[in-house]
Amino acid sequence: MKTFVKPIFRLSEELLPKISFMIPNSRELDNLVPGEDSYEEKAEYLYHKGCSNVIVTLGSKGSYLRNKDYSIHIPAVKFNTVDSNGAANCFISALAVALSQNHPLLYSICFATYAAGISTTQQGVMTSLPDRQQLEGYADDIQDFYNSLVSQQS
Repeated sequence: MKTFVKPIFRLSEELLPKISFMIPNSRELDNLVPGEDSYEEKAEYLYHKGCSNVIVTLGSKGSYLRNKDYSIHIPAVKFNTVDSNGAANCFISALAVALSQNHPLLYSICFATYAAGISTTQQGVMTSLPDRQQLEGYADDIQDFYNSLVSQQS
């Protein structure tokens, strides 16, 4: 079973190895790992404490992944933002959907990045969540985004 955690408060270090996906934003990351270190260093700390995958959401700056395969910044995709409320929840939901369809993690983050970006183009949280059909319209763009990240890592 995979566990997804979007923490609000600091967690006991004994729980960290039980978390499959730790997905804090930068403010939540500061609560988890206080100090002046960068988000990359804080993600590294959580990874070395046992979190398999640390994904820091950075709003309009994208996200950052640290796991056994990657230490990578994933840029945001530009959309005409109207309301960013709920974008992180959309990101996590889309990530879970893509992973449940056995897509690679990095592709799943690209998929989630597009879903979150689309969700910011309308007012409201529930009404702005993209459906499968909307996301399928971006399938080629998502694949190109993924391919560009993979080629950067080679």
